[in-house]
Amino acid sequence: MTRDEGLRFARKYHMLFIEASAKTKEGVQCAFEELVEKVMIKNTSVTSVLTSTRTRKSAIDLHQFCNPNPRS
Repeated sequence: MTRDEGLRFARKYHMLFIEASAKTKEGVQCAFEELVEKVMIKNTSVTSVLTSTRTRKSAIDLHQFCNPNPRS
């Protein structure tokens, strides 16, 4: 699949697009961290509705570990 095909597919289905290669492992760590962050944010949003502000925990920012430009 080309990058453009992946982008179009992701846009069509309102999905996150992260380019990664299983063969070279390029972008795999970033993709995993981005996925975990999205799940944590979604979980935190649901949890925040069910808990008070005093007991709510914030999500961890994983972007600091993710290389946004793996080819540079």
